[in-house]
Amino acid sequence: MTDFIRDVTPENIGAPIKAIKDKAKLVPAFLKTKGLVKQHIGSFDHFINVEIKKIIKANQKIVSDVDPAFQIKYLSINLGELAVDESYQEQKLITPHMVVLKHFKFILLELFSYDDRLNIILAQLV
Repeated sequence: MTDFIRDVTPENIGAPIKAIKDKAKLVPAFLKTKGLVKQHIGSFDHFINVEIKKIIKANQKIVSDVDPAFQIKYLSINLGELAVDESYQEQKLITPHMVVLKHFKFILLELFSYDDRLNIILAQLV
């Protein structure tokens, strides 16, 4: 491994690596500098903070087929902690792992109208 790293110079740093044994030597170096978990967490954080907001913005307006005057516009999306009332006495925080194991489906939807006639908060936890 040290011979491989010593052979890297500023001139050849971008050159393709042809030998499989040399490519295999890159994995420990990558994991040492970046780490596998850090890469996944960084990717997830970028999705939550940037990409999901772009998805909402690209699909923000919904027009009713029945009454085109009725429209819904998504302004933003926020993700937070999920809590469930299992015994009607205390709320417990739910982890993503527990959601998968218990087959939970959940959504919190807040609707506000421009003229303040409609102000509904719907929550569903099944």
